[in-house]
Amino acid sequence: MARNPLAGFAIVAPAARFDPRHMRIALVSDTHLSPNDALLEQNWRAVAAWIEALRPDLLVHLGDISANGAHDPAELAHARAVIAAPACDVLFLPGNHDIGDAGAPDEPLESRSLAAYRRAFGPDRWSLQTAGWQLLGLNAQLLGDPGEEAQAQWAWLAESLAGSEAPLGVMSHKPLRPYGPEPPGRYPDPAARQRLLDMLRARDLRFVVSGHTHQSLGFRAAGARHVWAPSVAFVIPDAIQAPVGAKRVGAMLLELSPARFTLRSAAPAGLARRDLFELEHIYPQVRDMRRGAEAP
Repeated sequence: MARNPLAGFAIVAPAARFDPRHMRIALVSDTHLSPNDALLEQNWRAVAAWIEALRPDLLVHLGDISANGAHDPAELAHARAVIAAPACDVLFLPGNHDIGDAGAPDEPLESRSLAAYRRAFGPDRWSLQTAGWQLLGLNAQLLGDPGEEAQAQWAWLAESLAGSEAPLGVMSHKPLRPYGPEPPGRYPDPAARQRLLDMLRARDLRFVVSGHTHQSLGFRAAGARHVWAPSVAFVIPDAIQAPVGAKRVGAMLLELSPARFTLRSAAPAGLARRDLFELEHIYPQVRDMRRGAEAP
């Protein structure tokens, strides 16, 4: 059995075993864990039971781990405690609710939030070589930011892309290619997004998996498959978010073997399809959204 390549920078399960020829990766996104809502935690427990039964090699969380960690770092610690003792190795990526978002006036990206995220969940970007693949996890919240952290990620990305010729898979909280409407905040800054896609074009990019939209969708663009993973926590009503993909809660399973991959959806038993309008106690701004949607 080969040395686990996650050792040293991931949250590694004590009994984890690693097979370099084949890898099964559970993908989850948008858990929005909060100490103020037990039902969101119940949805995570349903997913955790699915992971326990599945016994994948790795779990990747695609971001928005917490409900309001960008404003209250204690929520990041709470979410980490809830996700304690997983049945497999875990890698995380930050979302806008965890650390803020470049250029967002109501949810600005702050260095203290990024530092708190790293204390709770480890690296906010990572590169993994496994099963004949290179997997890159990107901090999408930095894309479009002019600061030092964003510049460091660009330099890291160039080095990581130059360091491998394997087929490439990318994971990010935000989708990298637009599909349908482009509401504010759904995709990274256009100039940064184009710069990223230009860099990825030099490699054999096979797939991009993202979260953030609370919709499930798959499409092909420029030879790669782009997949939006569903939220674990809730869907967003059509009245305030136009449907593009399927509005459901769930998870995904990615399987890798040399030069091949499969991505399929999962519906863990006990996962409740909640609605954002049920969560005014966590997101008070939802009250105004509801009133606007109900106005004649």
